[in-house]
Amino acid sequence: MRTSVLEYLEASAARRPEGIAVIDETGEYSYRQLLEASRRAGNSLMREGVGGRPVMLVAEKGFAMLAAMFGVLYAGGYYVPIDPDTPEDRMRSIFDCLRNPAVVADCDRSLACYRKLPRAHVLLLESLFSRIASDEPPALARAHWIDANPAYVLFTSGSTGNTQGRRREPPCNRQLHRLVRRDLRPYGRGSRGKPGSL
Repeated sequence: MRTSVLEYLEASAARRPEGIAVIDETGEYSYRQLLEASRRAGNSLMREGVGGRPVMLVAEKGFAMLAAMFGVLYAGGYYVPIDPDTPEDRMRSIFDCLRNPAVVADCDRSLACYRKLPRAHVLLLESLFSRIASDEPPALARAHWIDANPAYVLFTSGSTGNTQGRRREPPCNRQLHRLVRRDLRPYGRGSRGKPGSL
């Protein structure tokens, strides 16, 4: 099967392109802007040779990080959100566990990532959005994509104190798609037009 949570993003952008999708401390962003930024990020990751690989995201929560998450999915990979304040030894442990992932960091944290992870392929978050939002590279990645592929991995210390990647619910694109369809859509846009779902 090729069901993807990206289908909800694309459908929302087609249905109400200027509707508000994200509000963060930098402003308001429409579904059209989110889709375009996500595709640009996917293009950039593919051209950097990151397609299909895990990507550690080291950035503050906001529009850019959300677009990067979707961009990783467009590139056929899965993302690993990392708290910017994660200690160096833990970050290295996660990096080693993922077996040489790419690292995307915002401009405030890129130098720290180079220092903490000298072997890493570090990309600047802001640079992911400089390419034209073509469909071609993401389409190539999606041609080899199945909905059982992981969408993201969360790392916990567990009872052992050692870094562990968690791929249980919801680990894959199929489960994210089911979550949005079953649990989030009933709580979507209300009579006052407030954003609340894809």
